[in-house]
Amino acid sequence: MHWRCKAQILVQDGTQMEQKYLTESRRFEEANERCKVTAEEVKVANKFVETAQSDVLAAQNSKWDASQLAIERLVPDGNCTKAD
Repeated sequence: MHWRCKAQILVQDGTQMEQKYLTESRRFEEANERCKVTAEEVKVANKFVETAQSDVLAAQNSKWDASQLAIERLVPDGNCTKAD
């Protein structure tokens, strides 16, 4: 009867290990899925950032162009030195 108790304990241990494996496997899959979702969210956020950076650069260029035009209007001949 002693071997039956050992066999039963081994079966219980095996069942517990299987349940633990399944639980850990599910947790891993859930974490993996969250990583995939986060990676997609990062891609979308990066596109927004790239668009915002392009908008800022365009605004800076426009401001520079407007400044250049204003300077050209103030100094039509392109000479910025004072006439004495």
